[in-house]
Amino acid sequence: MDKKPLSPKNDFVFHKIFSENMTALSGFLQAVLDLPPEEYQRLEVINPRSLSDRG
Repeated sequence: MDKKPLSPKNDFVFHKIFSENMTALSGFLQAVLDLPPEEYQRLEVINPRSLSDRG
């Protein structure tokens, strides 16, 4: 059985990629927001709801 890769457009997949890899998150935000690294000191992922809160 061939397994298809999961789409990063999926909310769960996106969250897993970027909440566990700050280098990837930093690069993504720089690309999307066109921010130079000097514009921020650190990144912190704040998740006000857990996956168990979803219905």
